[in-house]
Amino acid sequence: GLLTPDVRMVPLGSFRWLAYTSPMSTPLDTLSGVGPTALAQLQRLGIDSVEALLFHLPRGYEDRSRLVPLSALHRGQSALVEGVVQSVDHPPGRRPSLAVQLTDGRGRLTLRFYRVYPGLKEKLTVGSTLRAFGEARLGARGLEMYHPEFQRIAPGTPLPPSRLSAIYPTTEGLTQPRLRQWMQQALQQVGRRLPELLPASPRRKYDLITALSYIHQPPADAPVELLLQGQHPAQQRLAFEELLAQQIRLLSRRQAIQADQAPVCPPSQTFARALLQ
Repeated sequence: GLLTPDVRMVPLGSFRWLAYTSPMSTPLDTLSGVGPTALAQLQRLGIDSVEALLFHLPRGYEDRSRLVPLSALHRGQSALVEGVVQSVDHPPGRRPSLAVQLTDGRGRLTLRFYRVYPGLKEKLTVGSTLRAFGEARLGARGLEMYHPEFQRIAPGTPLPPSRLSAIYPTTEGLTQPRLRQWMQQALQQVGRRLPELLPASPRRKYDLITALSYIHQPPADAPVELLLQGQHPAQQRLAFEELLAQQIRLLSRRQAIQADQAPVCPPSQTFARALLQ
């Protein structure tokens, strides 16, 4: 069925982005990894279909195109790092935590986890190689990353194809990697089925799926500042469509009001005299 603009919007910076609904919209549980818990988390974000997921746009981007040596890492820097696990322990303190000492031969970094889910410690064995992304902060053991995204890799594993990583508005328990994974699935599953609501002229360079793909998965050389300011042509194309949809809705509402005739009340001298008294 035809997807039609709805009044619900998803905010990003200074823009508010149009979401789509339809009686024929695709259920979220058709995405791999979306069960009852994830479904409830997505619904807390106002996402109730795969199509609506595509309009849950990033609030920012992170550069994961290069590895930063641990010796060059500085406080406040968000970076992709790699190293070998040197030790794993539960240090004393007011809050229980799991501390993982990482080294690349030139520097050291502690990965600290305050929420230890089942199976986490098994992924962080001494001698394994980890690739992690997070913000370096000054902690009890020097520079630390708190709850970084990480993956266990084989030594010498090349970096994936360079691109900026989207960061989405989220809710408790819903991680960025899962959102990115579902967004990739959504682009492949329903992207080409999204209707074009604009004529050819306003979408000369970016049709709908091209604009959404660029915003969700920008290339490594994308102009980050334009994206963060909401000024990239792909974002402008979506903003134009949203404003057009709002104007059409307002005009339709005005026409409906004008077409709704007020009831005609016949003149009555009796009522007129009673009113004047």
